[in-house]
Amino acid sequence: MRETGQGSGPVLIAEALGRLHSAGWSLGVAAFGSTDGAGRIVWQVDGRDGENFIRADGTTEAGAMVQAREVGMLGRAGRK
Repeated sequence: MRETGQGSGPVLIAEALGRLHSAGWSLGVAAFGSTDGAGRIVWQVDGRDGENFIRADGTTEAGAMVQAREVGMLGRAGRK
């Protein structure tokens, strides 16, 4: 299970995905790499709950989840 120390504490990817599904979100997670040989990868999380659409990205999958949390998809940072 991957985790990161970004934000207010560790974000467990499986836990974040479980919270999204429980809250009624339909989502996608994808990684996009550069074609210029630089090796850059951007992770994107997008989701819809029937009324709202959110897209967040980061340099890692966990970073993208942190961004999704910051824009409200997983509840605000610090909420339990």
